[in-house]
Amino acid sequence: MTNKTPEAVASTDELGQLLRETIDSMQTAEEMVADRYRVKRTGLGWWRVAVGDGQQTVGRCFTRAEAERLASSLRAAFLDGAHVVAELNDYRRAMRELGQLVREQSRSRITPAPHA
Repeated sequence: MTNKTPEAVASTDELGQLLRETIDSMQTAEEMVADRYRVKRTGLGWWRVAVGDGQQTVGRCFTRAEAERLASSLRAAFLDGAHVVAELNDYRRAMRELGQLVREQSRSRITPAPHA
């Protein structure tokens, strides 16, 4: 990936290439969750779910299948949270655009026609 900013890009073709490289380097939520929750066996015979880099484990399961169900539930909760954050970002973006339109309207010399 290049370190060019959009201002430093000379043409739209270069900007398109820069955007494609940036998007390709980003991980989707599904890719992140696949690596985030892993089932592993502890030295004491328990099956646990390792979170993130493995420093933290959750659950104390007798069978691997039980630990896989726990990991699956954690993955679903993670993806649900990612969906909520994406919706919140869309809402914030829409509110910013609406605010910009309101500011532009207040600076406009054109006044709306009075309603009869």
